[in-house]
Amino acid sequence: TLLNGVYLQLLTGAGVQLFEQHARLADAHTVQLDERRYSARNILVATGGWPSVPDVPGHEHVITSNEIFDLEPFPMRLLVVGGGGREHALTWRLVQSPRVSRVYVAPGNPGTAAEPKAENIAIAADDVQALLEFAHRNTVDLTVVGPEAPLVAGITDAFTAAGLACLGPTAHAARLEGSKTFAKAFMSRHGIPTAAYGAFDDLREALSFVARSAAPMVVKADGLAGGKGVVIAPDRDTAAEAVMAIMSGSAFGAANRGVVIEEFLHGEEVSFIVMADGRNAVPLATSQDHKA
Repeated sequence: TLLNGVYLQLLTGAGVQLFEQHARLADAHTVQLDERRYSARNILVATGGWPSVPDVPGHEHVITSNEIFDLEPFPMRLLVVGGGGREHALTWRLVQSPRVSRVYVAPGNPGTAAEPKAENIAIAADDVQALLEFAHRNTVDLTVVGPEAPLVAGITDAFTAAGLACLGPTAHAARLEGSKTFAKAFMSRHGIPTAAYGAFDDLREALSFVARSAAPMVVKADGLAGGKGVVIAPDRDTAAEAVMAIMSGSAFGAANRGVVIEEFLHGEEVSFIVMADGRNAVPLATSQDHKA
């Protein structure tokens, strides 16, 4: 029978075959349809009096697409990218789902290795090509990216182009985290409240800005710095030293020489994070970052 252009034949209670280019038999107990695996026993037929696939070898039943009312996903294989505490927290929660059969963590850490259903993989978090090849080879259903660096490097774009599901912003959207200059300009352009600032890639211009700004002030490396690229300067001399260290490359490397200098804002810092698809947003729990 045709099910949205796919031929479906019930062979046994544990087997289903699909014939078309976008569907294939994954193994004796699952079916692959549009890159998702489903348990044959969880294909339910609304008519014919069968609450589930019958245990009658060779039995066939002609159905139409509107007669299929439930497809319960087969347990999924996930890939978590990263090796820190954030990725351990993600792995800890993901392995608790009954819909998850295996969580690969690249590269992971001793904490992730101790989680049930989890397995550390010796692939660096920023090795996008190796991660992509691993996901293909192991039929990973969803990749969840923790660190900022692979997102900025375009891991979501690469996986999406290869037809693999990846949870994380595109490289363009990740610039909001990857470049403070980009983020500040974005906020200014869209009227989002933010501290007054100056962004520089020229040392003399940056030092001139420091000299005419009121202290305290905040000096930030433009790019990714592992959460360590911020100096709260109580006076102009400290701010100037921070600017020179960042722009010389001695603080965060030659690739991170841009600097953002902001007014100092008094108050509590809080994070409000949502999951968004470009049209819908689902809020997560609020949080607060604490740094030594």
